[in-house]
Amino acid sequence: MPADRKRQQLLIKLLSVVSLVCLVASLQVDAKQPVKAPPKAPVAKTGAAKPPLPKTPPPHSTSAKTPAAKDSAGYTAGTPEFLWKVTSDKGTAYLIGTLHMVRGSFYPLPKEMETAFHQSEFLVLEIDLSKTDPSVMQKLLATKGIYPSGDSLSKHLTEASRKALSEYLTRQGQPIAAYDKMRPWLVALLLTKGELQKMGFQPELGIDQHFLHEARATEKKVLGLETEEFQISLLAGFPDDLQDEMLRLTLLEVKELRTVADDMMAKWRAGDDKGLDFVLTKDTRKHPELQPVQEKMLYERNVTMTAKIEEMLATGKTHFVAVGSGHMVGEKGIIASLRKKGYQVEQVKAGQALPPPVKKTDSAAQAIDAPAKPADTESARTPDWITP
Repeated sequence: MPADRKRQQLLIKLLSVVSLVCLVASLQVDAKQPVKAPPKAPVAKTGAAKPPLPKTPPPHSTSAKTPAAKDSAGYTAGTPEFLWKVTSDKGTAYLIGTLHMVRGSFYPLPKEMETAFHQSEFLVLEIDLSKTDPSVMQKLLATKGIYPSGDSLSKHLTEASRKALSEYLTRQGQPIAAYDKMRPWLVALLLTKGELQKMGFQPELGIDQHFLHEARATEKKVLGLETEEFQISLLAGFPDDLQDEMLRLTLLEVKELRTVADDMMAKWRAGDDKGLDFVLTKDTRKHPELQPVQEKMLYERNVTMTAKIEEMLATGKTHFVAVGSGHMVGEKGIIASLRKKGYQVEQVKAGQALPPPVKKTDSAAQAIDAPAKPADTESARTPDWITP
């Protein structure tokens, strides 16, 4: 196989397995709208309903625990969690790496995460899901995911991809006509989502959705770091030939999804940020030529997210930032970037007490918003995007 062909397949494998697992849950398709969703895949019965809205957790007990003690959620005291506390001289941010689709058995979350959430004034997500407009999503899908009249999926696929799709849909008992107006990236996304759902993974149970549910119930303010259009454009922006390969290899390697997803969940529950980074960067370590893809899908976004988190830390407020776990880990992750910039970063452990952040006095808050020195006004002003 020619080297460039092998590289292309590895590139698409990275996108179709890792990126789809991270981005698939944010895609919403409403069958009642002009752009119709394909038939729903059967969902595995997990026996676990959506977890009930938890009450504000009580303060942590200061009584000593043996090293083997576990809390009610099954987390061993003293072990790290996928949660970090970041402090500056003005503000505090709790950073949690999320998984966008999980099983009901994944809950309850560690009580330290719930405590950190309730201590925060803002919930910050990749996308402000509380303001997601279905009509905007439908327009994005029509523009970036649906072929115009007279065009169709079959006209843009190679024979190998058409065959793989036909065989897959036949096994699933689904008509290919349901997907024929969709572009390859969208088909790959929906099929991946369906496969994960059959394994019991549900987008409505995602960690970001869990905290959005709590934010709505407690009237906590919600902010977004990115937009639906930006995230969809990440995949929609690839040329036809790469989208074709993306779909074909997604179909051929769909059996790997369970292993990848289960591995990510296990690393998350263990607070193993290095282990999760190992899963996400496996291909780029073996094939450095894939680095530009990783740069686009993760690292460039990390730079932007880190800058916005710094703006939050300068406001004197407490923010609970919940974004994909892949953004938190690694040398170019958000956590490492904040450490390099001099912020105090601490990975929270199970059983750890989290004293409420010290509140600024009115005079201190006024000093932040209107500093005495005119030269400092711009840096201290609360950025417009942070104001709900």
